[in-house]
Amino acid sequence: MDFSLITLAGTEYHDNVSEVLLRTSEGDTVIMSHHEPLTAIVLGGPLTIRTKAKKEDIFAIYGGILEIEDNKATLLADEVDHADSLVESEIAASMKLAQELQNNAQTKIELQRARQLVDRHAIRLDVARIRRRKNR
Repeated sequence: MDFSLITLAGTEYHDNVSEVLLRTSEGDTVIMSHHEPLTAIVLGGPLTIRTKAKKEDIFAIYGGILEIEDNKATLLADEVDHADSLVESEIAASMKLAQELQNNAQTKIELQRARQLVDRHAIRLDVARIRRRKNR
């Protein structure tokens, strides 16, 4: 199946893959070759891409739209982080600061922004830990 991951910055990933694992509004989803046509809302979480050569790429994704048609899948996302670029200790420190912002929020807007940061760092931390387990 032809798979493309496209962000506002451009094409982050494009290859012929055997499967894609991600979280949609309907739950955890595996997309394989010749999947039926589908349009879905993608939620934040890990995005795992497996090639036919058994190579695996993992990204932290913060939401997007998935379209599958004619053995071609395209995922449009505002932003993604490749697992190899994530440093667990740095993310943990950022998470702590975001939680402090959340605890000290004075307005609903401050609280919403802090929650968004906490959610984003939680996704990044989860993906960094997945990468660490895979590299053992």
